[in-house]
Amino acid sequence: AAHGGMARFGNDDGYLIGPPEVVFPALERFAAKVRERCLLHLQVAKTEVFTWQGVVPAEAPADMKRAGVQVGDSWYPGYLCYGIPVGTREYCQHMLMEKVEEVSTEVNRVKQVLGEEDSQAIWCILKCSLAQKLDWHLSLSYPSDIHIPALRMDAILWDLLQHCTRLHIPKGEEGLGVECVLDLPGVT
Repeated sequence: AAHGGMARFGNDDGYLIGPPEVVFPALERFAAKVRERCLLHLQVAKTEVFTWQGVVPAEAPADMKRAGVQVGDSWYPGYLCYGIPVGTREYCQHMLMEKVEEVSTEVNRVKQVLGEEDSQAIWCILKCSLAQKLDWHLSLSYPSDIHIPALRMDAILWDLLQHCTRLHIPKGEEGLGVECVLDLPGVT
């Protein structure tokens, strides 16, 4: 803190922020004390170094990797903080879309296994499991980062609903409006 940084730990994750000449010696002292007192070893291979430029500082141990993801020819700096992507906009959007595509794979697997026979079971299984999949990300990600992945998630859920009902349910953007309007008392 004296150097404008901080350290936060939760479960088995730790986040150190500050100037490299302060952070890395502090991490070494922490690792030594945890090893001595708790017989736990810092897994340097799992430790990532985040910088906005995507360059690992010279002060970092040689076996520490830079935090981010390679997409094609581009490097997007970022890291996951309790599952939530933090970093450049490109990193966050990429990681959120990966999460949505993971959900898409699960939906398709359940549809394949259960087939056309039990639409109620498919809907119940997926509705219960999908309800939790993106809520954490929706609540903790910037709306601008999650906008495109959320649109993809909507398409996945819409397809699932049509699969379970065995109907094509028209969307407003198809110019077809809504075929079924609920008649609710007091609601126009």
